[in-house]
Amino acid sequence: MKLHKNILSNYFTIASPHNSHYKIKTNTFDFVNQNSDRIVITCGDSWSWGADLTPDDDENYRLEHVYGNIIAKQLDADWLNLSQSGSNNFFIADRVEELGNIIPKLEYKKIYLICTFTEIGRSFNSHHDRYIDYISWFRNNIVNESDFDKFLYFLNAECLTRIQHVVKQYNIELRVGSNFVDPLGLDSANGFLKTPWFRLLGIDCPVVGYAGSTGVTGLLDAEQFVPVSKKSLFKSWFANLIDNAKYIDQVVATNRNPQILAGRHPLADGHKSWADYILQSI
Repeated sequence: MKLHKNILSNYFTIASPHNSHYKIKTNTFDFVNQNSDRIVITCGDSWSWGADLTPDDDENYRLEHVYGNIIAKQLDADWLNLSQSGSNNFFIADRVEELGNIIPKLEYKKIYLICTFTEIGRSFNSHHDRYIDYISWFRNNIVNESDFDKFLYFLNAECLTRIQHVVKQYNIELRVGSNFVDPLGLDSANGFLKTPWFRLLGIDCPVVGYAGSTGVTGLLDAEQFVPVSKKSLFKSWFANLIDNAKYIDQVVATNRNPQILAGRHPLADGHKSWADYILQSI
């Protein structure tokens, strides 16, 4: 089977009013054909899609300068971008599992998969993760306030486990890291990218944080699953999480690094930096 952008919606769930902020069905995915027997697949949110790469919405410029295409060109490979603005880490796991369904039909001798995680908490307790019994998890894992940090680790580790299942099944070469937050729950992966994208660009943030304000808003919904006897511990832990999130938002929004649009997304030089960092590990 040969891939083409026009057929991607046959195999991958695209954005719609039911599963995203998009008001109409929108195929945000990209495919660039280099007639290669190798393929680079990137998956993530707006940072991986290439939002704000150019202020005049030049689609060709975005495709030319987004990090996935840079890596694919260096490896003389085709490129598939399974990224969507506003998406979450469970979205990444979902798309990788859909990828696993069609890999036997593809004709590639080498597959590189690059997953760039975003903040924890986006779309928490939604159609993405309702298969998880959070009531049992909190009941069995929380004793002290610090134990709530395990919850954040668990969320990303769950996504990584699902990704690794596909990776091992088809001998895919994986690279996994994070964008504007520090990585958590990813350290067991072969191909773990220790330096997050925003720190690679030189944004100085002395606080280690795993969610900005959007992720924290989603995580507030976790309180309903916490045992009554532990709710005070949750509220104390969550207050610190909010403080860190506000600080992270402020640091990113006020940065003066020319590789990133303040408060938004990496520009062309920022994408090249992330691409070069990943290529060094391949």
